[in-house]
Amino acid sequence: MLDNLLGTNETTAAAAAVLGLLVLAILLKGSGGLRGTTLVAPWAWSALATLTVAGSEVAAGLAGDLASWIVPLRFMAAMSAFCPIMAVLGAKRPQDRAWQFIVLSLWAVLCLPAAGWWLFGAAGPQEIHPARSWFLLILVALTPINYLPTRHWLASLLISAAQLALLWGYLPFNGGRLSGAAGSLAALGFTLAATLSVLHAAGRPTAADPLNRVWLDFRDRFGALWAMRVAERVNASASMYGWSTRLGWSGFSRGTITGRDKDEPASGLENLVLPVLRNLLRRFVSDDWIATRLQKCDPAREITSDLAPREH
Repeated sequence: MLDNLLGTNETTAAAAAVLGLLVLAILLKGSGGLRGTTLVAPWAWSALATLTVAGSEVAAGLAGDLASWIVPLRFMAAMSAFCPIMAVLGAKRPQDRAWQFIVLSLWAVLCLPAAGWWLFGAAGPQEIHPARSWFLLILVALTPINYLPTRHWLASLLISAAQLALLWGYLPFNGGRLSGAAGSLAALGFTLAATLSVLHAAGRPTAADPLNRVWLDFRDRFGALWAMRVAERVNASASMYGWSTRLGWSGFSRGTITGRDKDEPASGLENLVLPVLRNLLRRFVSDDWIATRLQKCDPAREITSDLAPREH
């Protein structure tokens, strides 16, 4: 019986290692698409979350599921799944670097119950306060809230599924126990599917118009919360200066693209709008990032890794 259990643990550890390495390989392959953006930190948190979840199962396979520190370790690894999306919410220069200390602090606060379990060992209670349980459910909803209106909607749902798999027992109305190895493997599987979904979405063209290409790539990478803020500022400038164009969720108004605007030709409007859009986006991306998208390039040639939202 012990041999069978050891064999099962070793198989689980091997599966976790393979899934984790696959996710990390895809993240590494897509890291070039983040050059010049403030999404490098969310990418790093995504890689760290993948390492901690996969590493906790490898440790469980080597030490055995009954080790007193396995449950606290799994809980701490599960809490790391919220760090990428929190890093995205602070991905604005110049505070983006300091924001990472806030993300680290949040992770530490979320891991506090594990400290008590570690002290008391396997005999101690492994429960969390109901308020903390509801807070975790709110954190699970953050990724879909930010990315569901973008072309990465499927990846956002898969990341939330990964978080639910990790924490199912600690969410409201559940039994108060982690899902264990099965939950971790399911989470890594969902995360792998999410990264593949992002690669697939990145291979589809965004827009033929240069301004819209810049906008849609920014919107899809940074999500709804930052995109709505930028659109609000662009439209405020348009109202102030009396421009006849507006920035909507799918891009600039038709007059900007086709030149049918009665007041301004399309090229004239573009010259007016671009400096405003560029100044706003410089808080998130570099001038080279913007210039690349203003060129008549094939968007399918660039691979992105904006999982900010993963557990990654």
